[in-house]
Amino acid sequence: MAKKPEIIVRQPFDSELDQVYLAGFDTWAGQKSREEYLIKLRTGAKYKQGTWWVAACDGKVASSMIVYKDAFGLPPETIGIGSVATPPAFRRNGYASQLIRDFLAMKPLEAVRAVFLFSEVKPEFYGKLGFVALPPELQKYPKSLCMVRCDPDYLDAIRSGLVEPPLYF
Repeated sequence: MAKKPEIIVRQPFDSELDQVYLAGFDTWAGQKSREEYLIKLRTGAKYKQGTWWVAACDGKVASSMIVYKDAFGLPPETIGIGSVATPPAFRRNGYASQLIRDFLAMKPLEAVRAVFLFSEVKPEFYGKLGFVALPPELQKYPKSLCMVRCDPDYLDAIRSGLVEPPLYF
């Protein structure tokens, strides 16, 4: 039986950023060419507001995501995970799940009260990682489901309106 390759969760090297950006090309590029898509992501303000993380496998980017803090209306003591993407050759191997799990287990995140994300995939994917969908009345974007991972008290504060969900990121 072949040994499963080791996955390392880390920030990407500058030389890997185009790989990170292209992981979601087939899903998010629309009618843009590969080069137009890369230019948009390299120069856009959105991605400059966050920090990229990757799951690296055998020296290659197997999955990636961006993490936001203090942006897009994220409440204090929360973060947002966005642009979770896996290159086609690496899909359906658990790399995105492991990236999110390993990232959320990092020591500095103990002070984070909640983690938000917007899902354009089946919510069950993120449900397996502890995320729950906000109630329908708190959903602001029909094509993207806002989900959160937090303790029950914080979820109650969101549901009661004491904490406002973030804007789309």
